[in-house]
Amino acid sequence: MNVLSRDRLIFVLQFVSFLDMFGASFIVTVLPEFFRSEIGLSVSAAGVLASVYGVFQFLTSPLIGSEADRIGYQTVTLTCLVLTTLSYGFLQTTSLWLIVLSRLLCGTFKHTQSTCRSLLGILTKDDQKGQVKALGRFNSMSNLAFIFAPTLAGWANVSLGYRTTFLIGTSAFAVNSVLTALFVPNVRDATESKESKQQSKSWLHPLIAMLDQFRQVDWTKLRVIFGIRLLTTFVMILYRSNFNWFMKERFEADTAMQGYLISWQGLTQFLISFNIGAVVSFIGIPLGRLLYLNCFAFAAVFIGLSFSTSFWLYTFFLTLLNILSCLCRVIVVEMAIVKCKEGRRALGFWMSFSSQGERHSRARSTNVGDGAVDEKSPLQTTAANSDANSLYPPFVTKVGDYVREGDIEYPFEDPFAGGDENKIRGNWSSRADYILSVVGFTFGLGNLWRFPYYLSQQGGLAFMIPYCVMLLLAAMPTLLMELSLGQFISLGAMSIWKVVPLFKGIGIAMIIIACSIAIMYNVVSAWAMFYLVNSLKLTLPWATCGNHWNSQNCSVWNRDIIESCQLQNGTVLLNGTCVPIASLELDNVTTPTPMLSAFRVGNYVMPSLEYFHREVLMLSSGFDVVGQINIQLVICLFVSWIAVFLCLFKGIKSGGKVVYITVIVPYIILLVLIARFLTLPGSLDGLYYFYSPDWDVLYDLRVWGSAAVQVFYSLSTCSGGLITLSSYNRFHNNVFKDVWIISMVDVVTSLFCSTLVFAAIGFMCYEMDISMSQFEFQEGAELVFVVFSESVAKLPVAPLYAVLFFIMLFLIILSSELFIVETVVSSICDEFPERLRRNHRHVLTCVTVAFLILGVPLCCSAAMYWMMLVDYYTGTWPLIIIAFFECMAVCWVYGVDNFLDNIKWMIRFYPPIYLFWKLLWKFVCPAVFLTILAFVWADFHPMRYDDYLFPHWCNWLGWSISFAPLVAIPIAAVYKFCAADGRIAKRWRDLLCPEDDWGPALAVHRAERYPLQIPEARRLFASHLDGSSKQPIMGVMADASPMASEETDALLAPTSPSKQRSQSSLARGVSAGTGSVVRQPATGGSLLPSFDRETAI
Repeated sequence: MNVLSRDRLIFVLQFVSFLDMFGASFIVTVLPEFFRSEIGLSVSAAGVLASVYGVFQFLTSPLIGSEADRIGYQTVTLTCLVLTTLSYGFLQTTSLWLIVLSRLLCGTFKHTQSTCRSLLGILTKDDQKGQVKALGRFNSMSNLAFIFAPTLAGWANVSLGYRTTFLIGTSAFAVNSVLTALFVPNVRDATESKESKQQSKSWLHPLIAMLDQFRQVDWTKLRVIFGIRLLTTFVMILYRSNFNWFMKERFEADTAMQGYLISWQGLTQFLISFNIGAVVSFIGIPLGRLLYLNCFAFAAVFIGLSFSTSFWLYTFFLTLLNILSCLCRVIVVEMAIVKCKEGRRALGFWMSFSSQGERHSRARSTNVGDGAVDEKSPLQTTAANSDANSLYPPFVTKVGDYVREGDIEYPFEDPFAGGDENKIRGNWSSRADYILSVVGFTFGLGNLWRFPYYLSQQGGLAFMIPYCVMLLLAAMPTLLMELSLGQFISLGAMSIWKVVPLFKGIGIAMIIIACSIAIMYNVVSAWAMFYLVNSLKLTLPWATCGNHWNSQNCSVWNRDIIESCQLQNGTVLLNGTCVPIASLELDNVTTPTPMLSAFRVGNYVMPSLEYFHREVLMLSSGFDVVGQINIQLVICLFVSWIAVFLCLFKGIKSGGKVVYITVIVPYIILLVLIARFLTLPGSLDGLYYFYSPDWDVLYDLRVWGSAAVQVFYSLSTCSGGLITLSSYNRFHNNVFKDVWIISMVDVVTSLFCSTLVFAAIGFMCYEMDISMSQFEFQEGAELVFVVFSESVAKLPVAPLYAVLFFIMLFLIILSSELFIVETVVSSICDEFPERLRRNHRHVLTCVTVAFLILGVPLCCSAAMYWMMLVDYYTGTWPLIIIAFFECMAVCWVYGVDNFLDNIKWMIRFYPPIYLFWKLLWKFVCPAVFLTILAFVWADFHPMRYDDYLFPHWCNWLGWSISFAPLVAIPIAAVYKFCAADGRIAKRWRDLLCPEDDWGPALAVHRAERYPLQIPEARRLFASHLDGSSKQPIMGVMADASPMASEETDALLAPTSPSKQRSQSSLARGVSAGTGSVVRQPATGGSLLPSFDRETAI
């Protein structure tokens, strides 16, 4: 064997890695198709066979690594290569047993990458920077092979056939065997003990050595590496298991395009691996923390991949996913080497064990992924219907165009004609109306006065990591669920629970919360209008002291006067005058470093705080001190409700046009104010101070809980508004794309609002000549009506900017208020459609008058305490409980498969990564909701406002208020159960199954999926069953003789009760639990349940 220098040996190992990956990729690319076409295996059987490979790799990886440490890396690597070459040689036959033997041998001995990587770690273990660089380029050579091999394999398979393709791939392993025998030294790990060398003569030594290594493993250090590698690889292989099917169905990509995309993945991994050393050095973050951040970024990008709505967006997220996966792999290997040095363990064993996560994931996820595609995923077609794009049941080969013959019960509306698709209930005039309405609904006070507080107090920009993770894991799935439910059935928040009648109380709870929010929101709108009217004066009333509402402690802070006062040996400003230090000392007044808390400095109060408390709110001394009603606020409240009524006078038709002003104008004003404040001194200091990331907060569970609560509050989920807004969509609107648009706009809006607030605080601190650390951040109404008002008052031409700001605030509240009220009105109208749907204006009048009357008491002196109590106890954890029940009812009772079928019915494709959505909705979301709920309850603390601590009995009152909407869930369930007919078992079955009128509102949309649900089509089909003809009618392939009379009677019945559905569910091919169609071959007379919807249009 030639002795090579260290650098040349490293190059040889990298080239061996290239050939190993080239050969494997060349074969694996065509192997699944070979199993199915040549061997005749199903997708599930192919998945099981592939998992055998992963199982044996999982079991033998530590043994191979331990033996490499003991007898030498050249010997073990050469043995593995020779036996791998032999195993791939068995692919030249079509014998199933030889194929199985091939996979067993390959899974047992294909460890070339691991052994070469371990040897590379030994050669470079004294140079950490060189080690990262060498390992990165080692991976880059593997990825370089992954660029060319799939494309060449596809060409070779088409031109030369399977066996020639396998022969080319096998030859790569043969060449590798020669290179290993000639150039790779037989290095052993130096940390091997003398006792193990003496025991090496025993034939049981490999197993004994491996068990000994297992006992010496420091699990507290290695389990994190093992778990991260396992989960990461599991996710990647789940994605790859559905890759071909997804690309064909969603983007109609042919095999060539798929090959190009696979090559693009290899190219990105090659580039990042080749430069990984420079990247890690440039980032300068410890490997442990870098791996921690990489995992969160990986999760966020993968969920972004599942939300992708276009090919280019999908490619973008796929690129990021490959980069992060490659980075994770290199970090795990490097950390394994570091742990090896610390513990003096054999390097080969540690490296192999750190890769066990990958082996285990390959063993499990291949079987799960392929099996899901074959047995569960709707991407698979049935035997009787090979058209992947068909929307018809298995027993219908093709349904021709329907020809009207006389009057039918449900006319086929033309969804492509002008005007509304739903003639009675109405639709949005345009998609822009809908998007702006949802954006206006979600752009509320939470973005303006809660998000900046959390961002400043909980880690700055580091807070965005848990916020985005919670957005992707909990809020966006809930958003998609609510938008899809509303759009599918075209009904409001209460009526959609025809899907699971037992949980109708969820809709009632949503409406109760919406009512409380609507009443309080318009009171805040009245405050904004009060400020707006008073901003039309030459001097802002909250900018000076000496007014009738000011106290003797009112103090004006201005930088110019402060500097002048300091020159005169003064210390503070009292009513605009300089008070000498000597006079304060005579009065025994101490002046410590001022801390700006709620705009109080010592005993002195800013004028903006006194204006808000003493003039606007007329704030009383306690919760039970009602005080007087502010008549001016009542007038402003009345005007606000008049504005709401006029904007909703024609329902969503008028509301959809108003949003062009109430949504677009606030964004314009927001950008103008940001631009103005960024030009002021101190504003950039404010941005730097509050945005500076504190990465340690990522280890604090309270930060994650706060992020989860805020993201729910920000997107306004579980309040019924999103369901109502989407219910006015056209049936085939792409709701999946809407989720992305709404979520991203909401995040950007929150950051814009934070930028404005931070810049304003920075400028204000500069004017007051105090540092940022002396400013104590306040959330809630004081942030807007006190902090920002004080900042605006110090601007040149202050009244102009005050008018702009309060116009923006009023429009923001109005845009949310419009659709909160519309949620209540639409839900009432949909619950009683025969009487109230055509009397929308009358219902709107009653609702607005009732809310106005209930809002008048909130203009009294104690109203601030009452509103804080209701907001604190109803705006947090009740929403989480509603989200939990909503997710359980839809995904567990109705069935997540049925729900995904409904989404495809609307948008004509399944959400990307079908299995991922099942896992997310069924397991991840409920777990996240319960975790958030536990955090909120554990972090509970008594309420206080400034220096006022709420009485103990107020907290009990708050708990009672919070349970008020939730009690509707069990009460409604008990009522529905008692009102149902039949025995107990039948009642449960009826209440847990969808009602007969669950589904699309229009007959034309029902006919797309189930044409026999249309009465005229059923009559034609029934006449065929009577024996009038044995030829296909309207493309329906059926024979009258095998049909049972029970099935015919059920088909002709005007309704289909749950009991009938459950008794004949097997014969009909319908799930008794959910009413959904079971995918089965059309070998018999499968019939669908009939749905007679009296209010179909």
